[in-house]
Amino acid sequence: MSAEPGPKVLFINLERSIDRRGHMEGELGRVGLVFERVAGIPGADLPDRFKPYFCTPDGQLASPLKLGEVGCHAAHLAAYERFLAGSEATALVLEDDVHLPADLAPLLARILAKLPADWDIVRLSNTPKRAYVPLDPIADGYHLVRYSKVPTLASAYLLSRAGARKLLAPGLRVHAIDEYLRRPWLMDLDTFGVVPPPIRLMSFDSNIDAFEDRRRQPKIGVIRKTLGKADLANFPKRLGFDMRNIGIVRWSACLAINAADKLARRISGRTLIYRLAPLLKRSGM
Repeated sequence: MSAEPGPKVLFINLERSIDRRGHMEGELGRVGLVFERVAGIPGADLPDRFKPYFCTPDGQLASPLKLGEVGCHAAHLAAYERFLAGSEATALVLEDDVHLPADLAPLLARILAKLPADWDIVRLSNTPKRAYVPLDPIADGYHLVRYSKVPTLASAYLLSRAGARKLLAPGLRVHAIDEYLRRPWLMDLDTFGVVPPPIRLMSFDSNIDAFEDRRRQPKIGVIRKTLGKADLANFPKRLGFDMRNIGIVRWSACLAINAADKLARRISGRTLIYRLAPLLKRSGM
């Protein structure tokens, strides 16, 4: 029986980021993956087809996002379009500031073999800071996991065609792309991760800050920032999503682990997540 074809590999890169383009072409060539470059999009120069996601009908910016965030989000949308225009069943979407492991191609094949039929997205560059539920071993210490809180970053992820269609659904975008990906209940994204993350972030200056320096933006108060992250308006949707994907017993265990970890970090500065989370698998929860 022939092996399943690999994912379509897409990396996002702004025209002016020549050094990043060279870096990614070198990385992808080194690991032996055929790839396509998706041109980055300046937020101030949105193509007409993406304006409904961020603008009023007369073209005025309606999204609360900064211009750099608008462009970054639009570039990911362009990657989803490129993916769906082809025939591949899956896509690997990459930003242009990552380091790839030498065994990435066979690792992706093993990950895809472990997934259920209705998966949407697998996060590959995210280190969890909250409890996670190990599901299946993949290879060399890697585990497929469910998160109790999806970590941030949109640097590297696998996407199914169903997941791409969900992320392209019409509607005003009020969060940066990484914030949407860590709020999977907003688009009902069936989300998995890999621990430890096989793809890591490199040290490049932020392209988003190059458009608008976020360090110069007005500071948001701690209470307002906390309430924004809590997303209280969507709490019932989030709760139902977690119950469905993790289960009430595991979800309750994750809450206990997260509370213990928070206490441990306050007392000793050390995290317990990587010690306690695997207990969810071994205990049969």
